[in-house]
Amino acid sequence: MIRRLSLTNWRAYDRLDLTFEEGVTFLVAANGVGKSSIVMGAAWGLLGEASNVDAASCVRGDADHASVQLEVELPDGKRLEIERSVTARGRTSSEILLDGEPVTDLPAILQEEFAIDPSILGRLAFMTDGSHIASGKEFQLRDHLFRVFGVSALLDAAETAARSAKEARQARELVRSTERKQAQDRSAIGRTVEGIDEQLAGLNEARSTLEELASEAASIRQAAQRWADHRRAVAQREAQIEDLLSGAEDLGQVDVREALTRLGTLEEEIQHRLEAVRQEAAGHQARGSAELATIERLREAGAVCPTCLRPITPGEASHAIHEHEEVLATASGQASEVRRLAAELEARLTAVRRLLSDLRSVPGAPPVPDAPVLDLDEADLRHRRAAARLRENDQRIAELGGRRAQLVEQLRSVEEAEGAEAAQLAAYRREAITQAAAEVLQETADRMIRERIDPLTREVAWRWKRLFGTGDLILHPDGRIRRRIGSRELEFSELSGGERIWALLVTRLLVLSVSTRVPFVWLDEPLEHLDPRVRRIVAGTLVQAASSANLRQIFVTTYEEPLAHQLAEDNPMAELITVREGV
Repeated sequence: MIRRLSLTNWRAYDRLDLTFEEGVTFLVAANGVGKSSIVMGAAWGLLGEASNVDAASCVRGDADHASVQLEVELPDGKRLEIERSVTARGRTSSEILLDGEPVTDLPAILQEEFAIDPSILGRLAFMTDGSHIASGKEFQLRDHLFRVFGVSALLDAAETAARSAKEARQARELVRSTERKQAQDRSAIGRTVEGIDEQLAGLNEARSTLEELASEAASIRQAAQRWADHRRAVAQREAQIEDLLSGAEDLGQVDVREALTRLGTLEEEIQHRLEAVRQEAAGHQARGSAELATIERLREAGAVCPTCLRPITPGEASHAIHEHEEVLATASGQASEVRRLAAELEARLTAVRRLLSDLRSVPGAPPVPDAPVLDLDEADLRHRRAAARLRENDQRIAELGGRRAQLVEQLRSVEEAEGAEAAQLAAYRREAITQAAAEVLQETADRMIRERIDPLTREVAWRWKRLFGTGDLILHPDGRIRRRIGSRELEFSELSGGERIWALLVTRLLVLSVSTRVPFVWLDEPLEHLDPRVRRIVAGTLVQAASSANLRQIFVTTYEEPLAHQLAEDNPMAELITVREGV
């Protein structure tokens, strides 16, 4: 997620420095103040040219260059620091650090960390200009969805097989050989086909078992990951406690509970000593005051003895003053020493209380996972082996299916065209095999689309109907957004402004959550063109989305200050930033 953004000479801003936390951040400002500038700056800072932001046009006024600084916390916990600059003539430069070390291939890092192509990341994670909604543009998600859900390879293979079938058909049509093929032993081919059918039945039955084993291995790996996360959290907590206790030399090697007990006892002891020292200091102070008052009375004319109240001579008074001054000096010295001791005790008491506060603020130990203790490497190896066995089984099914199709074609050729030319029959066979392979691959791809992408499209339709009540919103597996009303399917450009905003927001949030590891989304004026009821529902949806498993940060610009204030007050995950001037 994006932790810090700094802009210099960027569009509306001479200088701007913002920090961000998890949850929803509403940036409220009047139109023209520079809300879009912030989203555009974040997009260009992270993605550069892939953001489709014209950076040269963003250089402010007469400035000769603009710069964007970005600090990003990646999903694996590493810190990415990016500084980009652009001159008014369009020359760009950048400096990129990953945990303080320079890197050169930022797109590869983003692809690996966020599981999405940077160009698609720019379209999904950043709404850089709300005006594009009115133009009717929609996402181009086909390649991303097919790649994420494992359909691309199947479709490529199906296309290759279909192309081979076309070539085989063309070759068959060109063959004009007169050589006849001898009849095949139909019964032998039939028995071979039956044997292949038995093998395929066994392999298909075994596939269900292998799928269960692969699913079980995946669950075990997830449990092992939870144990790895638990151990890491425990180690971090212990390191924090050890760091706090390292400065407490009086405690030695103790756990946090014993440390809290000893520190509590030490706090009470120091407090008692401090109170006693303060009382002693007060006694010395009172004694000094009394001696000083006595000296003053002895120095007065007609002095009398403070004890018996008889008149005394000047010599006696001088001698008495001298004795009382010695007592006063002693009392003052003792008072000074006691005050020094009190200051030391106060400093030590403050240090003990600070350490107690720090120890009490350390979070408790994370809960132990309910699964047995598991090793992540071992679970990962088990998962890979189960997946490999499933792939091998599927490959064998495909091979036998191709062989069966070949034999069936031979039987058909024997029965229907015994007199066909040998070369022509071979071309028929090749065409049938490749066509069958293309159909099997296409059917498999269609099944995976139904099983993996269709749930996403159904979720989009459900959320649409929940908001608008009528009509069905359709997210096609190739990423196209349509709306069906009766028997008619409306293009995305035919939807109203509010419908387009909601369709894009729902699609954006669901696709990011389901098919990527991107933990943030930045939206520029997503509440425009909405009526008050829909605007509040959309804003509430954004707040709820920030508590999902993947989306940890949602940044929204708006001029709807009352709505943003209300949401920020109602939900602890929401934060409000108000910008009055874009400077």
